[in-house]
Amino acid sequence: MNRNALIPGPPCAAADERAARHGHFEVPAPGQRSRAEQVLAQDKERLELALDAAQLGLWEWSLRSGRLWFSEAVLRITGLTREALEADHDCWRRLVDPQDVEAIWAMDEAAREGRGFHAEYRLLRPDGGLRWVANDARCVCDAAGKPQRMVGTLADVTERKQVEEALRLAHDELEQRVQERTAALELANTQLANEVAERGATDAQIRELLDQLVNAEEEERRRLARELHDSLGQHLTALTLGLRAVLEDPALRERLAQLREVTRRLDDDVDRLSYQLRPALLDDLGLNDALRELAGSWAEDSGIAVDLHTRGLRGRRFDAALETTVYRVVQEALTNVRKHAQASRVGLIVELQDGELRAIVEDDGRGMAVEEELRPRAGPGRRLGLRGMAERARQAGGRLDLETEAGQGTTVYLSIPLQPEGS
Repeated sequence: MNRNALIPGPPCAAADERAARHGHFEVPAPGQRSRAEQVLAQDKERLELALDAAQLGLWEWSLRSGRLWFSEAVLRITGLTREALEADHDCWRRLVDPQDVEAIWAMDEAAREGRGFHAEYRLLRPDGGLRWVANDARCVCDAAGKPQRMVGTLADVTERKQVEEALRLAHDELEQRVQERTAALELANTQLANEVAERGATDAQIRELLDQLVNAEEEERRRLARELHDSLGQHLTALTLGLRAVLEDPALRERLAQLREVTRRLDDDVDRLSYQLRPALLDDLGLNDALRELAGSWAEDSGIAVDLHTRGLRGRRFDAALETTVYRVVQEALTNVRKHAQASRVGLIVELQDGELRAIVEDDGRGMAVEEELRPRAGPGRRLGLRGMAERARQAGGRLDLETEAGQGTTVYLSIPLQPEGS
């Protein structure tokens, strides 16, 4: 079969005359027919060159006769010979991969319905090679709309499909890695959450033990204060009364007067120690009055003026452990000022603000280097006091901050959030 058998060509003379008799068109003169044939041949040659440049094969399928016309590019893509296609117009269908046979059924259906067709499918070439092709076609219908032929192009898209497959595999591999990484992160987060929960449980146990220790310490302070006041105080009182009775003896009066003074001082010391162990005002009247008593007695003993301001404390009671924490931190801070600061004035602010109980102790003393002061050392001292204050604050759910600079004084900040009522 001529390779151009199904390409529309110039009609023969007899056909022209039949068409003319039916009024379709006028029969051209012989010279005009020759020129039309030349133009058509040139157009056909240009079309084939353009399709070759685009690496597209052109095919035409007559739906009435079943005859197939194809370009050289189709042969290169399919691997078929012209003789095989001319002998068996359907041999190319047998090249279609069985997994893609639905594409052929779709093309047959498009041809029957007179509509366009597009599909990408695999061809198993006679030489064993595999090719992906893109087949695009449209139907040509007669005046009545009945499909007459189908014209289409065939393109080898194997390289594009290989690139797409490589991208898909890379995407799948990346997705797998993401899933594995996500699973690893979820596992790590779970382990971390478990560790945090365990750490939280351990911290809670430590805090509970510290609470018990502090409570036991405060209870022991109460007991010792009562013992000092009740037992030793009674004995000192009896001794004072006995000494007063024998003062009437002139020979012993001077010596007994000295003993009486010693006894009075001892009684004062017992009262002071009893108060320092556990101030009765803290239990009886609350934090505000206890702090005012502490500031006043401290200023009197140390000779250092204390500027005290409280806000939101008057007439209000807090949890006993909270009041004890604030009192002990302020007491320890004032003790540090007296021992180490060489200050001339101290500011003390205790206030309830924004749901927090805050205490600030500020002095104008010599200051200190924080890193040096907080570095562990053997034996008691200021550093142990600072760590004890910080531990008390942490135990109460708050924090202790220290601002200081050599020669610029020291400021101790204590802040403890209050638990909502009813919690």
